[in-house]
Amino acid sequence: MPRIQPKYDPRDLPCYPVAEAARFLHVPAATLRSWVRGREYSIGDAIRHAEKIIVPPDLNQNFLSFWNVVEAHVLCSLRKTHSISLRNVRIAIEEAQAKLGIEHLLRSNQLSCAGGEVFIKHYGELIQLTRSCQLALKNHLEVFLRRVEWDEKNLAIRLFPFINGYSHIEEKIIVIDPFFSFGKPVIQRNRISTRAINDRINAGEDIESIRGDYDLTPEELNRALSFETAA
Repeated sequence: MPRIQPKYDPRDLPCYPVAEAARFLHVPAATLRSWVRGREYSIGDAIRHAEKIIVPPDLNQNFLSFWNVVEAHVLCSLRKTHSISLRNVRIAIEEAQAKLGIEHLLRSNQLSCAGGEVFIKHYGELIQLTRSCQLALKNHLEVFLRRVEWDEKNLAIRLFPFINGYSHIEEKIIVIDPFFSFGKPVIQRNRISTRAINDRINAGEDIESIRGDYDLTPEELNRALSFETAA
């Protein structure tokens, strides 16, 4: 059955509470909130404000769009590699955009090409990374980018969140697709909601009955449960 194209782009819609998106990405909710809202910090007696780096469509900043979730997924790769400075990341992104004219770099497939080279080099210089550390950062970023699928305009269209750690060999079993199930996580093969599977298990239903009803492999069922209970 062909996909029905809506009049609006569901990737723009504020569908994900910050706490829920943080759970999907295995990042502390407070960290994601600081990326979305900015945060105050002190240097000596002075109070300064770090500006947000992810701009949600929700003016109250309580809900994120699919594209925001992808941006946070990419930022997680930096978070897991180095202690992130939002100021330095923002400057590096602006540098890449100024040189290459790429808007929304963190949600664009161009980050894996020339945009990534400019971004990583500039980011590395800002925090004084050696060339070997810059290479490690690039490799780590690529692991995260491989979890994203892109459309013909090189913009993110699907995200395969990590389930167990951050491994480049982890299978793409769970997908977040804004065009299906209102963007909630589902099994990639048959689009069954991971939340529905988890809720039935919690209700005490028989595992084999659930597998039969949803046509799930043991691996799919286990991954759905691992994903729902990970954070």
